[in-house]
Amino acid sequence: MVVGSGLKDDLVFGDPNVPQFVLWEGKLRLVRMLVYDPHLPWARHVAHARGVQTTDFFAQPCTVDVFYRDVLVGRVGLPAINGTRSVGS
Repeated sequence: MVVGSGLKDDLVFGDPNVPQFVLWEGKLRLVRMLVYDPHLPWARHVAHARGVQTTDFFAQPCTVDVFYRDVLVGRVGLPAINGTRSVGS
């Protein structure tokens, strides 16, 4: 994804239907790594399809991530789903 590779001079942001990532700093530049928000799960798939490495970035506090992990592995339940008490029970 560099100038001269056929990529149009468009700034692409937030569209999962366009399999191109562009860094905009006044000119097109090669994208080597995409840091994405897991709330946009399509971003990882689009980047991998273009050979771009990815890593996710969680924008919430670490305690929220720990709670999600505990729910995922079955240590605690979600009150809205099964009526169990979770943190501090």
